[in-house]
Amino acid sequence: MGDSTHWHILIIDDNADDRDDFRQMLLAGSGRTCHFAEAELGLAGLQKVLDNQTQSLSGRAKPFDCVLLDFNLPDQNATQMLTALCRASGLPPCPVVVITGWEGVQANEGMNLLQAGAQDYIGKSWTTTQSLCRAVENSIDRYKLQKMHEVARHALERSEARYRSLFNSIDEGYCIVEMMFDAQDEAVNYRFLEVSQSFEKQTGLSGVVGKTILQLIPDFEKHWLQAYGKVVQTGAPVRLVDYVQHIDRWFDLYAFRFGDPADRQLGILFNNITERKIMEGRLHEALIDAVSANRAKSDFLANMSHELRTPLNSILGFTQLMLSSAPPPTKAQEQGLSQVLKAGWYLLELVNDTLDLAAIEAGKLSMDPTTVSLDAVLQECAAIIGPLADKRNLSVSYPAPNSRHLSFADPIRVKQVLLNLLSNSVKYNRDGGCISVRCYQVDGLRLHISIQDTGLGMTPDQLEHLFEVFNRLGQEHSGVVGTGIGLVMCKRLVELMNGKLGVNSTWGKGSDFWIELPLAFADTDTDVEAVPAGAVLTRHAAPQAQTLESATLEPPGHTVLHIEDNPANLELVAQLLAQRPQHRLLSASHGTLGLEIARAHGPGVIVMDINLPGMSGTQVLQALRADPATAHIPVVALSASAMPHEVQAGLQAGFFRYVTKPIRFHEFLHSLDEALLFSQQIADNNIRSLQSKALT
Repeated sequence: MGDSTHWHILIIDDNADDRDDFRQMLLAGSGRTCHFAEAELGLAGLQKVLDNQTQSLSGRAKPFDCVLLDFNLPDQNATQMLTALCRASGLPPCPVVVITGWEGVQANEGMNLLQAGAQDYIGKSWTTTQSLCRAVENSIDRYKLQKMHEVARHALERSEARYRSLFNSIDEGYCIVEMMFDAQDEAVNYRFLEVSQSFEKQTGLSGVVGKTILQLIPDFEKHWLQAYGKVVQTGAPVRLVDYVQHIDRWFDLYAFRFGDPADRQLGILFNNITERKIMEGRLHEALIDAVSANRAKSDFLANMSHELRTPLNSILGFTQLMLSSAPPPTKAQEQGLSQVLKAGWYLLELVNDTLDLAAIEAGKLSMDPTTVSLDAVLQECAAIIGPLADKRNLSVSYPAPNSRHLSFADPIRVKQVLLNLLSNSVKYNRDGGCISVRCYQVDGLRLHISIQDTGLGMTPDQLEHLFEVFNRLGQEHSGVVGTGIGLVMCKRLVELMNGKLGVNSTWGKGSDFWIELPLAFADTDTDVEAVPAGAVLTRHAAPQAQTLESATLEPPGHTVLHIEDNPANLELVAQLLAQRPQHRLLSASHGTLGLEIARAHGPGVIVMDINLPGMSGTQVLQALRADPATAHIPVVALSASAMPHEVQAGLQAGFFRYVTKPIRFHEFLHSLDEALLFSQQIADNNIRSLQSKALT
């Protein structure tokens, strides 16, 4: 079947590591010397095949023995490339073996590839040196047989001996059969006329010449007969991959009309692929198991988040109330309550970081990139970090405002990363030290943000283990609260935004953590540092503009309805709103009662849990919106369902604000005030509308 000692292989794959793996496997397992050509893109690979075909026909180059083609390429997939290669003659210029990672590939894609002209397809995740070399060798033999068949069919009368030699040298199964039809011209049976020496090995059937398939296998599947009959009647060859139940084997076969159409004979070239199908089945089952396990993991994490947040809401909520109660607690009581509060927020931080990291590793953390103003993000961070830095007498400097400090990233995740890095710079700094935030463009393509501190710094050994989950580099005994997750999560979040995160550190002098994010615009003329020598010291950011026109005013008295099935949470909100005596609080322990109270009393705002018995909070919201008497009432969700997709779903469902438990008093009261002011504006507009109608 050609030169058995040397292979000329073209590898088309955009992954350099995969190309190297394929080369090494072929060199190690084929027993041949191999010459390789490579291409990263489909168009480049197509051109190499066509150029090689031209040069080989003129004797200026050795033709490719086989092409290893990656299924998914940046510019086209394998099916598209096979279509281009087969355009002239119905077969590609050389055999093609498609190698796929299977992820995202439909179950019937393998059949489509074979019908498009591929000789074989194998999976990257389960192929071995032996199976890869066997697939290439079989594909080369099969392809040459197909090409030679075209010649042999026309020269059969002139060279019977040559044909017979070819017939018996085939490693794969081969047979010639005579199709048998009924009075309605439907294929009902076939008789074996000739078989190759490898036929018995491939099928397990012996002594078949002269016998019909129904004599050998009485319950032979009818769809095989129908397919073969169609080939004989139309002359159109067919490629099939299917299962023969009686002999428990899978076959990959190529059937074509043989000789004079009046003879109704069929040539069948086939290969036993049972081992491969078993492997594919196991892979499919493993993928199903993995998807199921991943779904179970996500459900577990969501449930764990909810179950932990519910008791934490009571712990942190009532602790905050006791710290702000009148008369105030004693000094000893205040110290104890502060420790409870500190431990509670630490536990919440641990839960949040763990869930975020799990979502990243599961590939379920979505990004919403847009143009992000670094000045605005740093302003928000400064407002949060400022009080923490003041407690340790740290000076924090930020870059001067620059309208060109714009990156293309997810604003929420950028803020999360910067807050984590700034918080670390505060926690691991020395009292009275400094933190310097600097920002500048790099190559007009990236925005470089660095956070330098005057802390202890790190040794080379510590730097080596810096991004290991739960490894705090010995700081777990320092008394500084931390989870050992934050930096790992920051690194992966930045990478998900097509950025980089790194660190430079010197033991005893401090550390410089930096991130680089894509610029929101390309600016090849700008590569200058945007931090002047006299950068202004900034400790607190200016407050952001309120979303409502009158948000700075205290809302007038309103009725607030709280729908919650947990008695402790009902009591917590009741005590918290006792600090706003102008408001009247009504409570309901389930959704149906909440709807009745809302219709009877017309509250200004409704605060509602999501996971309610009977009707869920979302269902109650839908019922409120469907009733003209309550459709205008803003509803604030107050829920322990705090996964990002749950918050997003709540806002899309129509909640005015979505506040997560445990309650942070400032956040909850701010959202409540916004909702009350919104409700007041609606009431004022209705009054003005009625007055206008009365005047007219």
